[in-house]
Order: sequence, then structure tokens, then C-alpha cells
Amino acid sequence: MYDSYRAIRGHQAPPNGCLDEKEWRLDAGRMYFENSMHIFRRTPFLTDNGYLGMGPKYLKDGDLVVIFCGAHIPNIIREVGAGRYELVGDAYVQGIMNGEFMESEPKTQTFIL
Repeated sequence: MYDSYRAIRGHQAPPNGCLDEKEWRLDAGRMYFENSMHIFRRTPFLTDNGYLGMGPKYLKDGDLVVIFCGAHIPNIIREVGAGRYELVGDAYVQGIMNGEFMESEPKTQTFIL
């Protein structure tokens, strides 16, 4: 996103072979806008274990960060009562996005969504 911002402001030159600088800057502007809209619907959080992340805007204290078996990204779930959970949304969590967390042999738990 930072590169898109730099391109819009004219602080970054178009890549070699880019024939139309104006169109290139417009594309960078579109990308910056789309990324900004995604980020603005997110909120930062800190887990009890000290992991910093970005998740859905409507996170609540007590929500859980989980990695479902076979998933490529962490998710946030919330208990809604009687051992049942609802999916709140996906998350970015620094330090577990590239499989590092799975190397720590985490416990496995079943959730009813």
C-alpha cells in the first residue's frame, strides 16, 4: 500500500516498460483506495499471548483467535452460549501467518459454529 501511495504522490517512478505514466498512477490510486477501505474496516488487537493483529472492526473482549485445520489464515470466533461459537471474521496476526504457530505444537480443540 505504501508503494501505491508513493506512486500517487509522484515519489515513485513507473516501472521500466510502463508506457503510460498517467494510467500507471491512476491504477496505483485505485489500489491505494481499495486497500485503505479494507484497512479502515479493521481494528488492531493484542492477544493474551502477546500477538499483535488486525481483525474485524467489531471485535469484542473475549473473542478467540483460531486456526481451523486446513486454513491458511487465522479467524476470530466468539462464544454465543452453550458451547456454541459464531465466526466473527478473518484476521492478520503477526508471528503466526507463515505457519510459525503450528511449529509450537498447539492444542487442538473442536468448536461448534
